[in-house]
Amino acid sequence: SWMGGDRDGNPYVTAPVTAQTLCRHRNAAIDHHLSYCRKMYDYLTISLHAAGGGEILRDRLNAATAKWPDLAPVLEAVGPREVYRRWIRMIEWRLGRSRVVDLFAEAAPGDYGAGAEFEADVVALCDALQADRDGLLVDNEVQGWLDLVRVFGLHLTRLDIRQDSRRYLEVISELLSAGDVASGFADMSEEEKLKVLSSSLGFVGGISVANLSPLAVDTLELYKTLQRAFVRFGPNC
Repeated sequence: SWMGGDRDGNPYVTAPVTAQTLCRHRNAAIDHHLSYCRKMYDYLTISLHAAGGGEILRDRLNAATAKWPDLAPVLEAVGPREVYRRWIRMIEWRLGRSRVVDLFAEAAPGDYGAGAEFEADVVALCDALQADRDGLLVDNEVQGWLDLVRVFGLHLTRLDIRQDSRRYLEVISELLSAGDVASGFADMSEEEKLKVLSSSLGFVGGISVANLSPLAVDTLELYKTLQRAFVRFGPNC
């Protein structure tokens, strides 16, 4: 998707707009997965008395409640032998903790982060059900959810970040000048530009934003936003 990421000719697509877009994508994906949690909770009314494949999930749930004490009251509302439902409740709780309003806020305990643990939890559900396959016809339902998890993750869609290359040339020229690396970069030959860029790769130092143009300031904020999104949501966003 390009909406909220494409600033080519649109000055209203700013770094905060891109951050908000990334959060909206994540929360929309979570909403879809939560609907599957509710569906699976109604579907998997299975007791350990009838399906022993869920024993491994019980051990993992004990580890999860030890790690996140706030999870324990959520699981107590479900019968102790309804381990599949308890597992779904755990996933549901962690998805809720994964919602994001502010990209730069600290993640809540239990947050799924980039989503690898989320996929692993759905895989664990599939594996346990596979062990009980003789008595449980759930392959299509849960496998279908796993397919969606692997395609859309917690990011829903990749956000395409675009900008007119001429605007980036202006910004790079401005930053190199502000950092006392080079002056007049935009007017240099291609060979001169390559030399300047190569020599600037090891540059370490602060650049004051006080005298930078609004475009340069927003571009710096954009890259801080992208770096934060990479750490917080993973590279697929």
